[in-house]
Amino acid sequence: MKNIFILSFFLLFSSSLFLVNCKNSNDDEYVFTLTKQDFYDLVDPSEFWFLGFFADWCEHCKQIEPQFKTAARGVDGINFGSVNCAKEGSLCRQFKIKGYPTLMFVHGKHRYEYNGVRTPLGMVTFCEKLSQKPVLDLSHDQDSATKLLDTLSHEISTLVLLQDEDQLPEFSFLEAFEQISYELLLELQFVSMTYDSFFTGAEHSSILKEAIRSDEKLLEISQSYDPLDPHRDSETLLVMFRDVNFVKTFPDDVIPDRKRQITKWTKQNLDSILPKLTMNSFEKVTVSNKLVAVAIIDSKKSVSQNFLDIIKEVSKERNDFTFCYLDGRKWSQYIEKFDLTRKMLPKLIVIDYQREIYYEMQSSALGEKYDFIEFLQMVKDKKIQPKGDGVLLINKLKRYFDTFKSWLTDNFKLILCITSCSTTLIYWVFFRNSSNDQKKNDANAKNNENEENGNNTKKTNEDKNKNNKNEIEEKKPNKDNQKDNKSKKNNSNKNNKNKNKQNNNNKQKNNNKQNNDNKQNNNNKQKNNNKKNNNKSKKNRKNK
Repeated sequence: MKNIFILSFFLLFSSSLFLVNCKNSNDDEYVFTLTKQDFYDLVDPSEFWFLGFFADWCEHCKQIEPQFKTAARGVDGINFGSVNCAKEGSLCRQFKIKGYPTLMFVHGKHRYEYNGVRTPLGMVTFCEKLSQKPVLDLSHDQDSATKLLDTLSHEISTLVLLQDEDQLPEFSFLEAFEQISYELLLELQFVSMTYDSFFTGAEHSSILKEAIRSDEKLLEISQSYDPLDPHRDSETLLVMFRDVNFVKTFPDDVIPDRKRQITKWTKQNLDSILPKLTMNSFEKVTVSNKLVAVAIIDSKKSVSQNFLDIIKEVSKERNDFTFCYLDGRKWSQYIEKFDLTRKMLPKLIVIDYQREIYYEMQSSALGEKYDFIEFLQMVKDKKIQPKGDGVLLINKLKRYFDTFKSWLTDNFKLILCITSCSTTLIYWVFFRNSSNDQKKNDANAKNNENEENGNNTKKTNEDKNKNNKNEIEEKKPNKDNQKDNKSKKNNSNKNNKNKNKQNNNNKQKNNNKQNNDNKQNNNNKQKNNNKKNNNKSKKNRKNK
């Protein structure tokens, strides 16, 4: 019991401390309120800033702003600033803000508008990606091939700069490469590495081997490349990877003066690639009122690449749909919501996010381009029965979950306070009631035990009395003898009584007789004394 009170006191004390912290907690401490007068004094170009442009009259801003403040608490090294465009209109016009709310990552002269999921987690992920170095330099990394493969498996697209190791000290394209990367940072992951590490890694990776075989220029360099040749003169090469399947090399020499050509070539190849559905691209894909055609693939199946190529061709003819693709192997739990498994992939589905329904194309892995176009037209004409009416409620649930998660984050300390107090109260009440219940149970058990013992004792006494009675019955004489004995006993008692009475009477008579005799003797003696006295008196008179 003593330990219970100690624990209760500790929990109450902890709760009081959290309550104090709750009162002092303020999300605004993590967000700078920026105005035109102090903006350029506070916003250092060398620092990372995530800016939220809001308006007082905007209802949607009121929903997003708490998420924005929550995200500010979840990231280090990045400043969060809030601008009220209803009061700071000129400042918002400088950033070409056209709608509210607008979220923007700013680093120096580079600006990136955020179009991802409006949750704290989505914002933090976006900021962390942009705050990293624009180019992942693996030139001197012993595990460069392993890290490259890891990057290819996670990023939408990767642009790899390959250089000979001997060229690095005297010429490097990294500076120009970084300038390109800032423009396309949200679209690509930029990697720099040496031929030596790339080809060495290819010896142990079937993915890199397949990548080399799929591109003529890369294959030609790999066949002629000799790391031990002191006179080798390998050109700098740019290779674009889409996941681990699509490989293309920049057709001309890679030199800093061709930065614009490289940027244009990169964008063209990005346009030829279906956008990948990710956390950051989700809102961008679903924000329009268009139906969304999602090509779901298994990245490990060879048929997936051909499937994506067909969908890309279809997308050029049906601009009334938004096209994207999803790796069903990575998002296996998500595709289960559409009653799909990895064995059923690749598959094309069309999602109507406004009505929370979707359409599934049957046997799409075997389809031709015309089959896909016909399917999309039937969806448009509503000639196909939709599936899962309301199944996309998962999106609503996701939004509710994100909102609830944000609310938990915003009110974490308060919830912790309430939980601590509730735990203390429940703990105390539970053990007190348990103690009372235990005592009550012990008392009932004792009463039951006493009652049981009493019943056993009673039963034992009854058995004992029964045995005694039997013994008495066995020793008891017959009824006639008992009657005679009783009569004799009564007569004897009567005689004894009479005899005693007679003796008492005789004794009383003797006593009376003796008393009379004594009385008579006393009288006689008195007479004699009187007579004697008379005689003496006469004698005295006579002498006179």
